[in-house]
Amino acid sequence: MEEQWRVIPSVPYYEISDHGRVRRLVPAIGTWVGRVKTPYVTANGYLKISLSVDKKRFQRFVHRLVAEAFIGPIPDLHHVHHLDHDKQNNRATNLECLSRRQNQQLTHTTPVKRSAMGGIPEMLVQAWARGWMLCDVAAQLEVDEAQLSRWLLREELPNGRQAEISQRLWSLVIG
Repeated sequence: MEEQWRVIPSVPYYEISDHGRVRRLVPAIGTWVGRVKTPYVTANGYLKISLSVDKKRFQRFVHRLVAEAFIGPIPDLHHVHHLDHDKQNNRATNLECLSRRQNQQLTHTTPVKRSAMGGIPEMLVQAWARGWMLCDVAAQLEVDEAQLSRWLLREELPNGRQAEISQRLWSLVIG
């Protein structure tokens, strides 16, 4: 199926494809009409794009721009959810708009997946193979899901708790 392009309603200087690619519609200094922008990966694995309008630069999440153009306006306090849980698959067919509550319910039932930075520790692969969910692992380790997610993304945990959490997780997986 051919890639479809639509103007981004909130940023009409650009258009976005149903595959999640962004290109410029209006000429500007240092760029040209039709130039496809290159997104970058955020620390938590989402794709973000830097846009400029009237010499002002700002960043937007690619999945939200796709949803805005292909699903419609995103109501306040609503989230754009990736159906396949792949934060970098921003195809219009892979996105849906959910309330915050619906999104949180899905988060609590999503299996532990590989981190955006590439791979997860072997012990977490084993926990996932046993059917453990991220919320289960976090509860057993007595940390909140955000802390565990930061650890999976190889970010620093408060008070340097990686070693402690790693030891406790190994004992849970082995035991």
